Amino acid sequence: MAPGAPLLARSPRGAIEDVLELGHGFSHEMLATLVLSGLATLVTETLRVDGGTFKIERMRITDAGRLAIRG
Repeated sequence: MAPGAPLLARSPRGAIEDVLELGHGFSHEMLATLVLSGLATLVTETLRVDGGTFKIERMRITDAGRLAIRG
């Protein structure tokens, strides 16, 4: 099982990729492996705050990822 999957499973809305990398110490390669393995998806969202527009990438666990956690 990939180490990031349980964290994503506890996050109903998913987790922002930068937060996973900077706040939890996951490497970009490890997160990419989750997506390429079908254990997570990556969704790009647009946020509008105080007149500015920001793109964020949110990762969400897939059903296959949840099954992998359960073993």
